[in-house]
Amino acid sequence: MPAKVYAAHHGGSAIRRYFVDRFPVFVKPSPHRSSPCFGFAYIDSGFDTTSAFVTYLRHYKGLFRAIGEFDLVYAGTRRAHFGTAEKTFHRVLSGLGGQSLTPRDLCRLLAYFHDWDLFERGQSRVLSIERMNSLREERAEFGSPFHDGLFDLWKKAGERAVRTEVGSKNVCHGRFSRHVFPFDYDLFGALEVTS
Repeated sequence: MPAKVYAAHHGGSAIRRYFVDRFPVFVKPSPHRSSPCFGFAYIDSGFDTTSAFVTYLRHYKGLFRAIGEFDLVYAGTRRAHFGTAEKTFHRVLSGLGGQSLTPRDLCRLLAYFHDWDLFERGQSRVLSIERMNSLREERAEFGSPFHDGLFDLWKKAGERAVRTEVGSKNVCHGRFSRHVFPFDYDLFGALEVTS
C-alpha cells in the first residue's frame, strides 16, 4: 500500500502512514469481471512536473500490481500535460518500467535490505556512522511500496526470491483516462511569495 515512513522522535518506533497524498480513491463496477474495479485519481496542480507523476506512480505501483485491474484518472486544467502523462503512465507501469534495477542497483538494494533489517530489529549499533547516514539516504531512494514489497519478500523467502521477482517483470493492467477541469486559476496571475 502507498505509505510513507516517518522517523520517530526520541528513539521511538518509526511510524508508517498510508495514502499521505490524499488523492481520491474510488470503487466502481468492472467492465470485465463481476468484482468491482478500483479507481485512482491524480490531480495535477498545474505546477507539477513529470517527475511528480512518476513519483506518484512508483509509490502506487505495488498496490496497482496487487489489485491487477484498475483505472487511473489524470485530472488537470492543462490539456498539454495529458499526452506526456499518458506516455509516462504506460512507461512506468509496463514491466518494471520506472522501477527497473541494474545489477549494481540490485546489489545495493540487497545490501540495504540487510542493514535496514538490522535497523528495524534495533541492532543498528553494529553499523558505522557513515553506513547509518547512507542508510538514511537509501531509505529515501528505496522507501517506495514497490521496494517495501521486495523487502517483505526478502525477509520471508531470501535473496533468491527477490532476484526472481525483479526478473519476472509483472505487468499492471491499468486504464488511463483524462479529466479536464472546466475552470482555470490563471485569471489570478502568478502568486508571489514575499519574505
